[in-house]
Amino acid sequence: MFEAFALQIFGKDRLDRIGVSVKEIGFCLGSLIKPKFMLQQPSDNKLINEASVANIYFYLYKFSLQRLQQFLESKSMTLLLAYYF
Repeated sequence: MFEAFALQIFGKDRLDRIGVSVKEIGFCLGSLIKPKFMLQQPSDNKLINEASVANIYFYLYKFSLQRLQQFLESKSMTLLLAYYF
């Protein structure tokens, strides 16, 4: 669902050029918008999935300079930020 939306917005060519996978940006977008839904999704490694969703969710809701730095170092998150602002 989130992957299709990201493809519609950014296009496969732009994502490839930037070096962001469709799966990665879909996961980041889903974790920001619907973290509970993302936690319910099947995953190969449930613990890593839960930690990743929580980290992405905390970028917005538990501000710190360290989290801001991690946010800006992520190509997927920076691309989403640029699109929405």
